[in-house]
Amino acid sequence: MHGIPTLYIGVAAPLVEISRIWMTGLPEGGHKAMKDFPRREINAYRFKWLDDDRSVLTFHTGVRVPEARVQEVIEKWSGEQPACISTSHVEPVESIDHRRVVAELRATLQEQPVRIMTRVGLTLQQLQRDLSQHHPELVLLNAHGTPDGCLMFEDGRSGGEIVSGERLFPLLEPRPQVLFLAACHSGGVIRRAKETAEWDDGAIVYINTETSVKVTACAAFASMFYPALLQGHCVDEAFAVAQQFVANDPVMGDFSVVGESLAPSKKFCLADHGRQTSLAVPDFKAVDETDHASSEPPYPNQLRRTSERIVGRRREMQQIINAILPLPAGITAPGGQRRVVCLTKEGGIGKTTIALEIVDWIRERHLFPGGLFELSCESIRSEQELLSRLLSLFGLPRDEHRGDLLALLAEVIRHALPAGQPALLMLDNLDDLFGRQADVALHQRATEILERMLTTSGSLRMLVTCRWPLGLSDHEYQMEIPPMQEEEARDVFLSHLESPQHRVEVQETWAQPDSPIRHLIRMSGYHPQSLRLLARQMGRKGITLTHLRDEAHRDLLAFLQEPLAHDNDQDRLKKVEVSYELSYRHLSDAGKRLFARLSRLPGGVWCGEEIDDWLDWHDLLGKGWRHILEAELDYFALVHYDGNGGSGVFAMLPPMLEFARRKYDEQDDSEWDATWVDFWCQHVSGWNDLISGRVPDSWDIPDEQRGIVGLQMQLQATTCFEQTQDNWLTLFDYLVKADGSLATSLLLDMVSFARLSGQLMLLRDLSQMAVDKLRKSDTETDLAPCLVTLGNMLRELGAREEARESFREALEIYRRLAHTHPAAYDAAVAGTLNNLGTVLFDLGARDEARESFRKALEIYRRLAEAHPAAYDAAVAGTLNNLGNVLRELGAREEARESYGEALEIYRRLAHIHPAAYDSAVATTLNNLGNVLRELGAREEARESFREALDS
Repeated sequence: MHGIPTLYIGVAAPLVEISRIWMTGLPEGGHKAMKDFPRREINAYRFKWLDDDRSVLTFHTGVRVPEARVQEVIEKWSGEQPACISTSHVEPVESIDHRRVVAELRATLQEQPVRIMTRVGLTLQQLQRDLSQHHPELVLLNAHGTPDGCLMFEDGRSGGEIVSGERLFPLLEPRPQVLFLAACHSGGVIRRAKETAEWDDGAIVYINTETSVKVTACAAFASMFYPALLQGHCVDEAFAVAQQFVANDPVMGDFSVVGESLAPSKKFCLADHGRQTSLAVPDFKAVDETDHASSEPPYPNQLRRTSERIVGRRREMQQIINAILPLPAGITAPGGQRRVVCLTKEGGIGKTTIALEIVDWIRERHLFPGGLFELSCESIRSEQELLSRLLSLFGLPRDEHRGDLLALLAEVIRHALPAGQPALLMLDNLDDLFGRQADVALHQRATEILERMLTTSGSLRMLVTCRWPLGLSDHEYQMEIPPMQEEEARDVFLSHLESPQHRVEVQETWAQPDSPIRHLIRMSGYHPQSLRLLARQMGRKGITLTHLRDEAHRDLLAFLQEPLAHDNDQDRLKKVEVSYELSYRHLSDAGKRLFARLSRLPGGVWCGEEIDDWLDWHDLLGKGWRHILEAELDYFALVHYDGNGGSGVFAMLPPMLEFARRKYDEQDDSEWDATWVDFWCQHVSGWNDLISGRVPDSWDIPDEQRGIVGLQMQLQATTCFEQTQDNWLTLFDYLVKADGSLATSLLLDMVSFARLSGQLMLLRDLSQMAVDKLRKSDTETDLAPCLVTLGNMLRELGAREEARESFREALEIYRRLAHTHPAAYDAAVAGTLNNLGTVLFDLGARDEARESFRKALEIYRRLAEAHPAAYDAAVAGTLNNLGNVLRELGAREEARESYGEALEIYRRLAHIHPAAYDSAVATTLNNLGNVLRELGAREEARESFREALDS
């Protein structure tokens, strides 16, 4: 296309190799008969002699090769049937760091005349199809190789498929001009391919048959090889340049090897044929091709990932992926395939980490063209909030979440998910909805929601995490996440060690059955979180593996008779708890204090250069808080979530948060409790002032800049609300039980943000929680504003009858209070009358609505005479509402007068605070234009509409 050559990067990175292992004796003729071994007929590989005289050998075949076929073929060769000594041998496959390799290569070729096409998850059939469709001139195959001349492709379901050279090369049609087999031992692939790999019209780069090669060396070689080709050099010249580049690398170049080891640059080989091949290259820059279709499948609301990479768990991931992927056409599972995979077990075992890694793996391979959807369900308070979050996830704007949300969700899913195209929904942490402590009725309603989604879309699948099974009967496949296998547990421990000396000690002593590292791994319960904590203890000054082993052993003896014995679940959880306590014990007093206090911050500590000016964390966490976080707690309790623009979050995972809460409850920190309450109440109140967009009159800002400053204020406040939401919601839960008055104030300060962010369902639930609590007390002054907030949310969500009753109850309270203290409560009476009038209008009771608005207007006018700055906006809003109902009642002249007066006030306010009132001016102009048109004043109406559009 346009004469630009295409570089096709095919990546095969299976999670596991699943094979059958066979044993057979040699036929007559002994070793000479091995030349005729039917490798290709049964795709056999990995041969191993079992005895010194080499009369018995084992070999592997893929599990998809029928056993009967292997037996038949081998019997013809040897004269006897082979024995199958393992019907399903699962071996984790070492990870290929392909993401970094591809990213570095793309960056290198950014200015080069080449089209780049990447295919992650390469299967043999996909390679054949891509070559046929795209005809790439350059092909880079990044895969694992075996010493006996095979490459490991993927099988489409996370397993590996072994492909020999003689099977691969006939499929490489049309031939690329340059093929780079970036796989260990790929010289054996060339050898087995024989004459099919002898290309006169193309060149082949491969890795020496006898050696493996590091990913970094392949990346370095490719970063010089392809630019040289694209600059017009022939393959022979480009190869020499790239080989020399690897040789001179200061880290993994030729000087990095010792003894007789083969130098890294010499591991790269160039086949004899096609060395003078060169590309016809036009003068174009690089073009990045999409991997598959012209558009990516939907992937909204991504859950945040930590910066730590996953270690191990490849067997579990393969089982989960195999369970969640749709079966190929024509294949059915006995009893049908279950479409919900639920990962269970205690906190910290790795459920979320595994689930997110699987989603990333699936997304790279485009296996769910209907879309990938992620939702965190932690701290969801009601089934209505779950429904609202799901509706937003599937693309419905929050302001349209009204009426029967379950029916609405079904309708939205029907439109959002293409028929016949599989889609995956990942729901993380359903403990609050399906856990043993969850309300039974809530559990049942949440079950109905998930079942309705599954019955609505036959192509929807779910991957969920929960400590317990969901109980979705025929829909659910439950998979308990087990403790880690011993060697994987060791690798997790190694990945968290900072000292090179400690890493060397672990590796050198691992083979000893009673070494300290083996004891530590056993005493961790093979639990990822426990392993992480123990490894980070090695950062203490003067600590050794032996010291840590002995300390952990002493602690465990208080709970277990034999800490090194094999565990049941109960004993394993005791070991995890002890690892928490051991790490906590070695914190400084300041570290222990800050650790416990962080339990009040489930959303973590959001910080960064600019953010530290918005949030005075030292007021809450004390002087030196950042040093304690980074020097002590970072090695114990925290994970990092990197944000944008230099910001990030220090946070705790749920199991550690639970432990921190217990520590907080054990200490008397009532003085800090008051500081915590005051900190968030002040910040939320301040953000609420900013989010209005009203620039204080006292600020010396030119009128023409006030609008921009107001918008900046709103953006800053919204960002602060969003980034700290879990933290101030935790405060609200606390205040509802401890201080109804402060809970009410906090609730009212949330309203503007909740509306702006569309979280009406959340605000309704919080309002209902406060109302239910306050009704049991005698504090009517707090109950009334919560009733008004609840009424507003009910009205906006379409529950108008319930909203009317809420407003009437609030109005009754306010009138009673205003009778005694009119100066304090007249404004609240007027506001509630206004709200009541709005819902009456919605219900069609327009005469009642008019009376309600007129009474509210009468009060507001009286208040505005004394305090215009405080009440002019309320007068204008009520006039607008009154105009709406007058227009509906046919009193259009009165409506025009009402709109006109409202417009006059809003224009005056918008001149001073444009960010806060420009939209109100536009709305009122639009209302005025409608009534003018109905009155026949079409020119005036047109001018009103034009001005509204320009506002």
